[in-house]
Amino acid sequence: MLNQAGRMTLVCATLSAIPVHLSILVCLSPWALENIDRRRRAFLWFGGETVVAGKCRVAWTVACRPRDLGGLGIIDLRRAGVAFQVRWEWLRRTKPDSTWALLPAKREKAVAEFFQTVTYSVLGDGQSTLFWLDRWVDGRSLKQLAPALFASLCRSGRHRVVAQALPRRSWVGGHRL
Repeated sequence: MLNQAGRMTLVCATLSAIPVHLSILVCLSPWALENIDRRRRAFLWFGGETVVAGKCRVAWTVACRPRDLGGLGIIDLRRAGVAFQVRWEWLRRTKPDSTWALLPAKREKAVAEFFQTVTYSVLGDGQSTLFWLDRWVDGRSLKQLAPALFASLCRSGRHRVVAQALPRRSWVGGHRL
């Protein structure tokens, strides 16, 4: 019974907000994102649960663009999920004493790589800077500076923080022989 504008408002306010909040903590699979988008698309263009391609007025990728770029301003769930997970990682690193920072977090590989690409660390006490992975040596990571040495590390040695790695040369202990 809703008109097009009403369905658009509902898609942006509710049908997008619920999965976005879920994707902050959980990496939604491509299958789940496609099913959610299929339902949002069907509700927006047809008002039902399914819609055929001929009923859609614009491509979904266009609809997910911001309004100032010619889109409808509908949230792209995949990009929003990555953005919120990167923000979560930033808050976890900058506010480690927060209660929610202690929640177990399984970092998606794309999120971890994006975070390490767009951030660099200013070394303080070394408690939150990863020795090998964070960019703390002239804006570069030790993984970038010494890739062969990094490749020889065991998995547990790759995630040491600077404060753990520097005393008594303990960064050396993470090598495979």
